[in-house]
Amino acid sequence: MKVVRRIRRGEVPDDPTELPAAIDAATRARRSLDLQDSRWVGWLLGGLTLLWFVTGLLHAFDGHYVRAGYNLVLAGLFLVNPLTMRRQRRRLEAVEQALRDRGRPSDHGTGGRSPVESK
Repeated sequence: MKVVRRIRRGEVPDDPTELPAAIDAATRARRSLDLQDSRWVGWLLGGLTLLWFVTGLLHAFDGHYVRAGYNLVLAGLFLVNPLTMRRQRRRLEAVEQALRDRGRPSDHGTGGRSPVESK
């Protein structure tokens, strides 16, 4: 979990024994981001944002200000989501580049060492 948190923050672990876990975490994060990049997810988030905003306005007109505030806050969170995803993408790209620079362990049984160290 420590390695996954560091990957989410855009940091690469210094310990070479954590490198395979970092590569696995980066691969899983890339898969998750690629899934969220699909077109239907964008339409779904846009529709939900519109729904929360409209219901918030309707609650405000009815005089239910707490419910209206709750719905408008949720609509705002849905609007902020693409910005946080963009930041997460940039961090992940930086981690992937750092992992490439450090040398990726090969899948040929090098025992977690980089291919350069195994020769």
